[in-house]
Amino acid sequence: MEVNPVCQNFKFLLFLAFFFFSINSEGQNLLNQHQESFKNPPMDCWPHTRWWWPGNATSKENITYELEQMRSHGIRGVEQITMSALYEKGNVDYMSEEYLELVKHTVKEARRLEMEISFNFGGPGWIIGGEWVREEDKSKDMIPTFADIQGSQKIELELPDNLIKTQRSWELFEPKLNGDEKLLAVVAGKINNGIIDPASLTNLTDKVKDNKIKWKVPEGNWRIMCFWLAIEKSHQTVNHFDAEAVQRHCDYLGGKFKDAVGEEFGKTVESFFCDSFELPYLASGIKWSDGLLQKFKELKGYDLITYLPAIWWEVGKESPKIRYDVNQFLSEVGTETFFKTFLNWCEANGIKGRIQAYGFETDILQASGMSDIPEMEITAGEKDQHGWFDTRIGPKKYVASGAHIYGKKIISVEANTFLHWERYRATLEEIKIASDVFLRAEPTNFIPMAIVLLRRETWRLHVVPVGQLR
Repeated sequence: MEVNPVCQNFKFLLFLAFFFFSINSEGQNLLNQHQESFKNPPMDCWPHTRWWWPGNATSKENITYELEQMRSHGIRGVEQITMSALYEKGNVDYMSEEYLELVKHTVKEARRLEMEISFNFGGPGWIIGGEWVREEDKSKDMIPTFADIQGSQKIELELPDNLIKTQRSWELFEPKLNGDEKLLAVVAGKINNGIIDPASLTNLTDKVKDNKIKWKVPEGNWRIMCFWLAIEKSHQTVNHFDAEAVQRHCDYLGGKFKDAVGEEFGKTVESFFCDSFELPYLASGIKWSDGLLQKFKELKGYDLITYLPAIWWEVGKESPKIRYDVNQFLSEVGTETFFKTFLNWCEANGIKGRIQAYGFETDILQASGMSDIPEMEITAGEKDQHGWFDTRIGPKKYVASGAHIYGKKIISVEANTFLHWERYRATLEEIKIASDVFLRAEPTNFIPMAIVLLRRETWRLHVVPVGQLR
C-alpha cells in the first residue's frame, strides 16, 4: 500500500518535535541542577580557613562567636592549628584535658553550623609530632665529620668532631658533635686534585675503638670521613623514616582526638592535616634512621657504606649516581614509613588525610596522589623570591598534577600565606592575581591564611565601612 507522503512528513515532524522537546527538557533539567548546585554547593567547594589558636588561650564562648562569624560570611570549614602562645596568662596546654574540652565544644558548634574541621596532626606549630614523642622516636639526621691527613704513616686518631656548615636556611648548626651521636661508619679516601679517588675508598669502621682509629695510611693525601646518626633534640618531630614511630604517633594523637569527639570523628571532623614538611636539618645532615643502611643494600643491591662520601664530596664519576640512588631510596622509604602508615591509620579510623606533600624527601606527584586530600600553597610573589611579582614559583602545579594523575577530585589550597615577607604589604590587586594563578592550577577548595583566634575580652575589632575609609 502506498504511504501518503503528507502523513509521512507529518510523522517525521512529530518525531522531530518530540525529540527536540525531550532534548530541551533534559537540557533544562541539567541547567537547573547546575544552577541549584551553585546556589548551594557541597561543603568542599565553600571557602575554608586556617584557624590559628595561639597558646589555645580562648574560651568556649569565644569559639562559638568566631565560628558563627565565619559561617555568616560563607566560610564552611577550618584547619585548626595550635600555635605558640601570644599571651602571658590564660594559655591552655596542647592535648591537655582542658584543650580537649575546647576541641569537643568546637566540634559540637561546627556540627550545629554545618561546618567541617581539619585538625593539624601535631603541635604546637605545624610539626608532625609533639611532647609525647619519645626520644628514640624523634627525627634523625646522618651528619658527616672529616679530617685530612698525610699518608705513609701509622696513625692513632681521635675521630673528628668538627661539623660542616652549609647555606641551607633550615639548618640547625652546631660547631661540634655533642657526644650523643651514634657512629654509623668511617671511610677513608685518597684525594687527587681535590677529588676523592673512588678506587681508594676504604671502609675503616672495624678499626675504631674507644672513639679512636688506628690505621697505617698509604702514601698520598687522604681524608678520613665519619658518618653519625644524630637525634634532632631541638623539637618534637616524629621520625618520618621509622614506621613504628609514626604508628605510635598516630595511635596516640589520633586516638586522643577520636576519643574526644566520638561519633563526629570522620564526619564533622573530616580530616587530619599535615602541613608542608618544613623539617630543620642538623649540620650538613640528611634525613636518616636506624636500619636504613641495611635496607638500602636490600633495595639497591650494593653496600652504601663505602660510598657514603659521595653524598657530600666529589668522588670521581660516582657522586651523581650515588646521590640519585640515595634520593630515590629516601623517597621510596618515606612513602612507605610516613605516607602509607599515616594514611592507612586514617582509613582504618574513618577519617581522611589532608597533606601538603612537599618539603620532604618523597616524590611530590606520587605523595600528592596518595593523599586523600592533597593541598598546595605558594603562588605569585610569595616570600619575595624575586624582585618582581612573579607568578611561576611554588609547588602548586606538582600537587595538582599528582592529584589529577591519581584521580583525586578534591584539591585544597593554603592561599596567600606570604605574598611578601613584610606584613600588610599585599594589595587587593596582588591577592586577585595570586588567586587567579591558583585557579589555573585547578584547586577546588580555597583555604586562605588565616584567622587568628583572639581573646575578645582583650582585643576589639572595629570594622570601618568602605565609604568611610580615608
